[in-house]
Amino acid sequence: METSLMIVIPTYDKAADIEGCLSNILTSLSLSRFWEILVSDDFLLIVQN
Repeated sequence: METSLMIVIPTYDKAADIEGCLSNILTSLSLSRFWEILVSDDFLLIVQN
């Protein structure tokens, strides 16, 4: 089976918002199609003492 739709979600430090975003996308998708979702979070936490 080939992917007929790929959704790429680039984000930066938005982990709290991803669930709502994915929920909205999933309710909009047709379940009969083959799809893929890629979430890329470009956040790096540097802890200094």
